[in-house]
Amino acid sequence: ISLPNIRGKAKFFLRNFSKKENHITKDVLDTAIPLTSGKFISVIAYTLEPIIMTNIMLSLGFDSTYITNEYGIISGYAFPLLLMPGFFANAFSRTLLSPLTSSVSKKDYSNAKKLLISITSCSLIIGLVFSIIFILKTNLDFFKTSISSSSSLGWQYIKWFAFPIVLYYIESPLISAMTAISKTKKIMLYDTISSVLRVILLMVLIPKIHMLAVPVATVVSTSVLVLLMLFSLIAFFRKHH
Repeated sequence: ISLPNIRGKAKFFLRNFSKKENHITKDVLDTAIPLTSGKFISVIAYTLEPIIMTNIMLSLGFDSTYITNEYGIISGYAFPLLLMPGFFANAFSRTLLSPLTSSVSKKDYSNAKKLLISITSCSLIIGLVFSIIFILKTNLDFFKTSISSSSSLGWQYIKWFAFPIVLYYIESPLISAMTAISKTKKIMLYDTISSVLRVILLMVLIPKIHMLAVPVATVVSTSVLVLLMLFSLIAFFRKHH
């Protein structure tokens, strides 16, 4: 904006963008503000996680080295591996948004529903395949050397949460579908509910199950977010059946 050669173009763009009759502005902001706000709330919850966890664990008498080591295993090894199939879900969600939005705008809800089911099913199947591989292959040398060398629980985190995390794999397609049907405000609401629940679970569960509370809170809050969006989409398509 400050460069002389584009300053005029920038002012022209901003002037047109802010015109009352410019309906694109409203559409963009209606989509962008709730989505950005929801993600911002999620980031705050994730930022609070290590702070809450560390303070409670230290108050319980755990050593800072143990806390750092175990949290590193969860956040640096186990969950990045478990969430890796989310790459495919993200790719599917990008392909879903445009045709689904087009179908909804044409009120072709039958086709929109088929698209959503197809993409969500593909994401879920890929996630299940990876979950089975993680469960069956957690005793491979790769897992032993990279995870279990730091903690005997390293590979067990993967084994325990490989199936519970499955709902995460359909989160991205569901967010795209909610965006396509103009339910971005509900996404923000559900993100807020999920984030608050995550923080509450950490505070309640850490004194009882210690470090295991971190993956449990992650799985439960993610599952609640996905289920809320899923129920909202089911209600939408039933209404427009």
